[in-house]
Amino acid sequence: MTDKKLNNLFLKYIRKNITPFHKEWAIVSDKYNELICLLEDKNVFQSGSCARFTSIKPINDLDVVWVLSARVEKAINSEELNLEDILVDLANKLQKEYKNIGVAVNVKPQTHSVGIYFGESEREFSIDIVPALKTDQKNEYGDDTYSVPEILFFSKNKRVKIYQGQKEISWKKSDPKGYKEEIKRTHDDNNNLRKVIRFIKKWRWHCKNNYPDFPLKSFHLELIVKNIFLENPNINCLEGIKLFYNNLSDYLLEPCLPDRANSACYIDEYVKEIDRFDRNEIYELIDLAKKRIDQVQQSNRRNNVFDNIQLLLVAKDDNEQFINDSNHGYKFVDKGLILKINGKVSLGKRSKKDTVSNYYLKDNGNRVSIGKEIEFYISEEINHIPEDEEVQYLWKVKNRGEKIYNKKGIRESRGEITENHTLQNPEQTAYNGIHFVECYAVYSDKCVAYDRIYVHIDKQ
Repeated sequence: MTDKKLNNLFLKYIRKNITPFHKEWAIVSDKYNELICLLEDKNVFQSGSCARFTSIKPINDLDVVWVLSARVEKAINSEELNLEDILVDLANKLQKEYKNIGVAVNVKPQTHSVGIYFGESEREFSIDIVPALKTDQKNEYGDDTYSVPEILFFSKNKRVKIYQGQKEISWKKSDPKGYKEEIKRTHDDNNNLRKVIRFIKKWRWHCKNNYPDFPLKSFHLELIVKNIFLENPNINCLEGIKLFYNNLSDYLLEPCLPDRANSACYIDEYVKEIDRFDRNEIYELIDLAKKRIDQVQQSNRRNNVFDNIQLLLVAKDDNEQFINDSNHGYKFVDKGLILKINGKVSLGKRSKKDTVSNYYLKDNGNRVSIGKEIEFYISEEINHIPEDEEVQYLWKVKNRGEKIYNKKGIRESRGEITENHTLQNPEQTAYNGIHFVECYAVYSDKCVAYDRIYVHIDKQ
């Protein structure tokens, strides 16, 4: 199949499966216009992926920046601003106004925003109104820049955790209108930009869904794609996707994307904090994505192309299982419960002459040589579970690396989920690499806690 046909099939897949339909955009627009009508202060604007038209479906949240009046701005320094009274007043006003027009919503004043929830489920649509103060600076497009609570830079789920913990949020300079204009202009030059961004965001969504601690941020990946298009202005959709995976590792070496509002800071500053284990996982997922792209390019039937595109997006090895997939159906719920696991290392069958005594993984930096045995166990069990609920513990082993083939030439990446203990008990250390074992505490249809332990196996 030619590259042109493959590219057209990628475009079709993205349009059908990832891009929000016009009806979804219309709902966002209607809810936004409805909010404007209810606010006396009209100095608001959309922010985030909806504003940049880089959202993936379903669209379930909208960020709205509410610029505080000049009176407030002059009276209060943002670093000393106590928003509680302002946000409570706004929330009460909006709750009353929505009731007056017959719209059922739940309006909540939060530490640094007001949340408007249009349904009971987190998957249903919500609006977060984040206050802002104008700075005395404008961007190169002539738009104002702002000081906003740092909450604006966190995902919807992360905000919920912060609100629950009432964590104090600092204020930060931001240029949301500048990022919107930057994406718009780059897309105007090549209308494949937003398509590739959506594809990568969907891949990232699956990575995060499969591995809750997956560290890469959506906005960060969006800006990487934008940079790739600026450096390669004539690429098509498929070429943009391939260049993203080919270059992603380089973008993770050190922070390299200056913040528009403060060139001394980087929006990807957090990459310095990614530990070697999580970084190794990212590299594995990048390699897997490249492998899936090769499979797509080798496809000679349209249906096979779509199947392989789907495999690329879901970011998992063949036959790998996840706690939230259709076979298990447990939903991750953060209840703040603690679960800890460890592994007891002992001499294996092939190392009888080894004089090293038994030890525990976490006491030895998780390093083990080939030929050992590891018995994994729960070192700290969860508590605070309702008495009528029975907790079950599930285990998963995942081998990583290129050299994980057995004597029959079969790749043993594993990834199965088993009850009570790992599939092989104890496990044998057979392949070099940084592998991991996970344990999940589940009850009802929820996974309420989990822990992961890395196992670095080498010849030593």
